Amino acid sequence: MVNMLFLGPIAVMAAGLGGATHRLNLQNIPWLTALLWAPMVEELVFRYGLRRLKHLWWLLPAAVAAMLSGPGIAGGLLLAAFLLLCWLPHAGERPAAQRPLPWRFRRAYLARFPWVFHLSSLTFSAVHLYNFNLAQTPLWLLPLLVLPQWVTGMVLGWLRVRQGIGAAILLHAIFNGGPLLLVWLVLRMAPEMAL
Repeated sequence: MVNMLFLGPIAVMAAGLGGATHRLNLQNIPWLTALLWAPMVEELVFRYGLRRLKHLWWLLPAAVAAMLSGPGIAGGLLLAAFLLLCWLPHAGERPAAQRPLPWRFRRAYLARFPWVFHLSSLTFSAVHLYNFNLAQTPLWLLPLLVLPQWVTGMVLGWLRVRQGIGAAILLHAIFNGGPLLLVWLVLRMAPEMAL
């Protein structure tokens, strides 16, 4: 609600001031990408490592490659490989793969966790600048364009740490689905607004 009623209008005002336009084609809303692909891939890239630091260094490249490949065959195969790699350490009797990091590494990570958490949210929001045709948008307006994504990234990060990656993926899909459903309903009721 905060995103739709408060932060969304700020982002729309910033877009208007800077001449930025959204890349979303209202005649062809990418439902599967928004509701399935983006939540899974973005959560794996930006928030999986918040709790699985040991897996981060070898799984993150596969997740980033899947994100950059997009929702096609190659990206789907990379996503499937990533999910398999996430599951493998928990399959069978492999105590070494399930052993936590040494205490000194965990303490160092916990000391830096607030920085890691906020960097994850800021990076998540910065990636969403790609959703816009920026034209000549001044640099100082760019953070306002993705203010809703920054707050969403913090909420999803909190949920990921507290409830797990599945809960974060589900809420991400709901966050994406809400505005798309609203746009779809408005276009159904008032098709002349699709200019």
